[in-house]
Amino acid sequence: MNAFSPSEYDLQAYADGQVDETLRRQIALYLESHPEAAREVELLRQESQRLRAALDNIPATETPARLDPFRIRRELRARSQRRMAIAASLVLTLSLGTLGGWQLRDMAMRKTYLPMADATQAYRLFA
Repeated sequence: MNAFSPSEYDLQAYADGQVDETLRRQIALYLESHPEAAREVELLRQESQRLRAALDNIPATETPARLDPFRIRRELRARSQRRMAIAASLVLTLSLGTLGGWQLRDMAMRKTYLPMADATQAYRLFA
């Protein structure tokens, strides 16, 4: 015959009344032959009752809105979109600045550099 020995989890579930009928009978038979385990289960029952009594007096409070998962996801998404918008605006600003600077450089060079200056210089050098 196999000797049934319930685990600590089984004993706690038995004390809380959270076991099925078959396991309840097996644990009850075990507790009849093991008085120290029966005392432990009784202590667990009493502790559970004290906890329930203490927690029943605490008023149920509503979860703060800042902890709402939907709101947190929405804020994270909005923050991500803001960061992407800032990054895109920085890239656009840098691109426009580079393009504008390049165009202004070309315009400044045209003003200071005569179109025929190369030809005139080559003529003077080789003539």
